Amino acid sequence: MTKLPPPPTMNKHDGAGGRAPRNISAVPTMQHAISLDKPSVSRPGSISLASMPGGKPSLLHNRPDPKPRPKPPPDIPSYSGYSLDLPRMHHSPSPAPAEEPVLPPAALPVEKTLPSRPDVKPESATTGTLPRGRHITATQCYTESPPQAFEVRSATYLKKKKKYKPTEAMFTLVGVDTFKVDRCQAQPAEWEGSVYQIARRNAEHAGEQMPRWLVVNFMCPGDPDINLVLYFAEKPFEPKTESDHEYKRLVDHFFDCDDHKFQKKRFKLIPLCVKGGWLVKKAMGTPALIAKKLETNFRRTTGYLEVSVDVGSSSVAKRVLGTVSGALTSLVLDLGFTIEGKMENELPERLVGGCRIQYVDLEQIPEI
Repeated sequence: MTKLPPPPTMNKHDGAGGRAPRNISAVPTMQHAISLDKPSVSRPGSISLASMPGGKPSLLHNRPDPKPRPKPPPDIPSYSGYSLDLPRMHHSPSPAPAEEPVLPPAALPVEKTLPSRPDVKPESATTGTLPRGRHITATQCYTESPPQAFEVRSATYLKKKKKYKPTEAMFTLVGVDTFKVDRCQAQPAEWEGSVYQIARRNAEHAGEQMPRWLVVNFMCPGDPDINLVLYFAEKPFEPKTESDHEYKRLVDHFFDCDDHKFQKKRFKLIPLCVKGGWLVKKAMGTPALIAKKLETNFRRTTGYLEVSVDVGSSSVAKRVLGTVSGALTSLVLDLGFTIEGKMENELPERLVGGCRIQYVDLEQIPEI
């Protein structure tokens, strides 16, 4: 009787599954794996020329990664990176859904319209000196306010005084700069390290067109003074109804004109206390044309409109600021903005943009 060969023995390097010992003779050599005369086909265990620049052989195996790579976290729309992709706005308002946790809005690609500038080095994306949070429970940060948190004038407001909750904003919140200074500063968007300037340089490097921006600068008195700067970038908007066209004309006129009296009569702030005591909620007040309450300056330049609000110009505002700043670590505040519609053809109003400030400790704000 013919004797059968003994079964393969296990060594300490073999797995628990009882795999056969490695056949050393089956391992491909450089002579078998690399051929300069014939195109090579990558397969598990082979050495590929394509894996190294310059056609040099690589000792890395072209085998699949046994562990699937985790998906990256959802991107935060920062227009300080390579891309200025903007979420697109729908043309008409719809009933507001229930409020959900704050999440970054989706982004759609924007076609390149400018020549790229490889000589301009890209910079790290930034959302400002105040970090951007991902949920309402995050602290020492800001998020983009849910549009349905606000109420703006409806199409029938002049007759029935009714308002509605918008489901989206015309501008997206890009970043927030906040810092301590000896004296409050105007025109912070002109500073080299501002959110806007970094976004502009990166867009120039990528050859992308910058959208229109709105910069709202709150100059808050204190010891020391504090600047709170909000940066908004306009979303693509294609008017389809008559009311869309009328309100778009109103917004365009507001941004492009040099009539400061008109701008002061239309720029509306909607303050809300989302989380906080009744005293703070009462002190926050109601929607108002901010230029009627506080000294407000409008400055239009290429690419953006800056609105600077001097909170220290009113004794009432100073008292409100003192009440709010003293409890800021336990507060969540919303700041919404719209262009007030005064005539029937300017309604319904649209939300321009909103920012949510969450549990901020003034001691942690950087000084410049």
